[in-house]
Amino acid sequence: MDLNTKSLLHRTLVVSNKAGIQDLVRKISREVLVADAVAEAFDIARTVKPHLVVFDSWFSPAHVKEFSDMADENLKHHLRSDWCGMADSSTINGVSC
Repeated sequence: MDLNTKSLLHRTLVVSNKAGIQDLVRKISREVLVADAVAEAFDIARTVKPHLVVFDSWFSPAHVKEFSDMADENLKHHLRSDWCGMADSSTINGVSC
């Protein structure tokens, strides 16, 4: 991996307690913030303004929608979930994949 790629993402919020997902994100982001729950993730995101928010597959679309409903439009733009790749549509419950 080109180390310059890491500079593209300065702050990434990972909503997961899985070390493998956290480790993967550490390869592409300078700063990785970790939350175990939606409320904790929202508090962190509101304060830190991450460039990317990643939810692992343990969280359902309803969890991601809950986060999205609390978020402003700028934060919604940075929201991604690993279930998006398996979705039939590019939008699930109002969250773009």
